[in-house]
Amino acid sequence: MELKEKILGSLVGLTIGDALGMPTSMMTPEAIQSVYGWIDGFVKPTRDNPIHGHLAEGESTDDTALAMMIVDEMIDNHGDVSAHRLAKRLVNWADQEHIMNSSVIGPSTRQSIHLLKEGKDPKETGLTGVTNGAAMKVSPIGLIHYQDEEALIKNVYQACLPSHNTSIAISGAMAIAFAVASAMRNESLNSILEASIKGADIGETMGIKVTGPSISDRIKWAISMIDPLKTQLENATHVVRHLGSSMLTYESVPMAIFYFYLTKGNPKEAILLAVNMGDDADTIASMTGAVSGAYLGLSRFPYEWVEVAMNNQDAALLSRYQNLSTCKIKK
Repeated sequence: MELKEKILGSLVGLTIGDALGMPTSMMTPEAIQSVYGWIDGFVKPTRDNPIHGHLAEGESTDDTALAMMIVDEMIDNHGDVSAHRLAKRLVNWADQEHIMNSSVIGPSTRQSIHLLKEGKDPKETGLTGVTNGAAMKVSPIGLIHYQDEEALIKNVYQACLPSHNTSIAISGAMAIAFAVASAMRNESLNSILEASIKGADIGETMGIKVTGPSISDRIKWAISMIDPLKTQLENATHVVRHLGSSMLTYESVPMAIFYFYLTKGNPKEAILLAVNMGDDADTIASMTGAVSGAYLGLSRFPYEWVEVAMNNQDAALLSRYQNLSTCKIKK
């Protein structure tokens, strides 16, 4: 498969997952079933949705915006990510989009922007960030640095620093980036799973050490719970009930990898499971979409989904894809 199809597939996957999961975020599976039935395409959020009630059908959230910020950072700097440059981008984005008055941004990123605006060093503004805002934005780094593990680790770490400089957040971010990088190398489903576990273990040694469950152990446990005699939905329901699927990194990242593996990397199936399981649905669907898209490429997404993603003016996927795919990496 052409590498360019994998790059575009991953960018489209993260954007589609975000937009499909946006309406069901913070809902229970039972509430989703009651309001929508089984979701198999784009729907509008309910007006009483506390986070996304003001958004339109097919609209993306901060998940896509922050991932595209990483894309722009790499395009402008030959594949390199700098915590200080990213901090400036983050503050500029917050000012331009009036993010601090919005409900869509996560708590760790909100806190980091507040501290950055006070003039704090980006290396000091993410010391309490344990939610999944780092993991949700780093997949593009794996699209570029898939053959250079040292560069992959360095750039993911830099991306985490301003908002999520903790061992749990970095562990989750490394898990997603390593999975995407493995998918870019055309490795097997099991190899991608092992790469995510390796990344999680590496990330756990970095940043400010905080207490919490092991992300690599939770990935392994989730996969071990797959029962081939049960349906995908039955397996997903069982694992979500025991593992959780909130914005906590040690819940959402293992679930994203689980959906990818359970569906054998099928982007549509993986994303729809995340969407219909709710809770932090937009972020989990975005992460599993990014990995699945890098694994099987653009052609495995429904055409109508791709059309929505390509028409997303905020994401500007086509121009970003063209610039990212031709990006000359700094040696």
